Amino acid sequence: ADASASIWDVSQLVCLTVLTRIEWAVRGLSFGCQSQLIALASEDPYIEIAKVDTGERVHALKCDVQTLAVAWHPKASVLAYVQDDDSGSVRLFGVLD
Repeated sequence: ADASASIWDVSQLVCLTVLTRIEWAVRGLSFGCQSQLIALASEDPYIEIAKVDTGERVHALKCDVQTLAVAWHPKASVLAYVQDDDSGSVRLFGVLD
């Protein structure tokens, strides 16, 4: 594992962008419901949320401990994530319509 995530156009086998703002290994990633956003989980104290087409940061969601997994809601801009803590909680970030 490394501290980057590459976005590829598999139909043309071309790397479109590489997300490199995180410092620790990527532990999980998830594409948003319309495939416009990507969320990266890592050992960093935040979750990186970026635009898929440009790699531009949309938000850095602050976390107290490393994030183990992320998953976008299939129809809404809501991100579920799990951190490496004793609570066992699934947290949500975003807005439900």
